[in-house]
Amino acid sequence: MVYFVGLNIANMSFFYTYGWARARLNYASSPSFLKSLKMSALASFVGTTASAPFWTLKTRMNLYMQGLGKCREPGLQIFRRVTKELLVNEGPLALYKGYPASLALCSIGIIQMISYEHLMKLFAYTPIGKKAGIPFVAGTLSRFIATTLLYPFTTVRARVQKRQYTLEELKLNKGNEIIYKGVLDCFKKTIRNEGLRGFYKGYLVNIVRVAPAQGIFFLLYELTIKAIPVSYTHLRAHETSLHLVCRLLLEKKKTKQ
Repeated sequence: MVYFVGLNIANMSFFYTYGWARARLNYASSPSFLKSLKMSALASFVGTTASAPFWTLKTRMNLYMQGLGKCREPGLQIFRRVTKELLVNEGPLALYKGYPASLALCSIGIIQMISYEHLMKLFAYTPIGKKAGIPFVAGTLSRFIATTLLYPFTTVRARVQKRQYTLEELKLNKGNEIIYKGVLDCFKKTIRNEGLRGFYKGYLVNIVRVAPAQGIFFLLYELTIKAIPVSYTHLRAHETSLHLVCRLLLEKKKTKQ
């Protein structure tokens, strides 16, 4: 539940901001790499900031459920218990633990959107064409590229978001976790104790789950944009001014018929 809510908030805030920035920068009429970078960076920052608390809660809930063993509790009850424990013991700012790593993960959105735009142009996709599967392929590949490059930050963020045991608890054997003082400390200890491979634990499962989902998301995104009124054409991630003119002429022709 928390993952679903966090993912939807991240996606909605990302694409709303991306569309708004695209319109403000008049990207459809004069596309450029710098404008694409600005749009992606702003959208990624907003999406990351809005969804960060949900990723912290998701990490804590997963750890709590692991501690239950074979015992099970309703998901809503676990959510309430974990949220209350975090707020009471660590304060509201604890919801943003690992936030510096999350900000670094903003680059995922930047790399993904720039890769997506270039792949759509490489595959010669046009809004009025019949190659409906191209957005799925481009979305999947762009997410694969972005996730592979920045997965170490995902690992570090999850580790910093874990409950950090006190020295007293460690002495009493109540915790056997490595204590991380922050993002940089986590990087240092992971490299020292596990090497580069330590940053890619769980990578295969993550990429198999996330990349195709993003492909479906971008496919639905393109179909939705194609179906909504012309006034929202600035939301298109890849459309050049030539594509825009061609599509508008075609839609005008269909209207007359």
